[in-house]
Amino acid sequence: RNPKISVRHDVAYWRDDTFAPHIWRFHGVEGICVDVTRCRPISTVGKSRRQVAEEARNAIVKVLRMENSPVRPEFETRPRRATPGA
Repeated sequence: RNPKISVRHDVAYWRDDTFAPHIWRFHGVEGICVDVTRCRPISTVGKSRRQVAEEARNAIVKVLRMENSPVRPEFETRPRRATPGA
């Protein structure tokens, strides 16, 4: 409801942001209205962080009925950087 807020930059937690600065900025934003929907729990046993993230994304897409949406997040199209020890 606040035209100065960008969901992409002020609300979503993605890119190379670290959690603490993001959540600090997020709590300072006024005028956010959200709907919360719970999905089934996702088991993390034996899965990589990326596998868990993909499973979580798929669950969200399903509950929002966006399976046929042509829109894909920006992070899926950008080159991935190597992680230390990978």
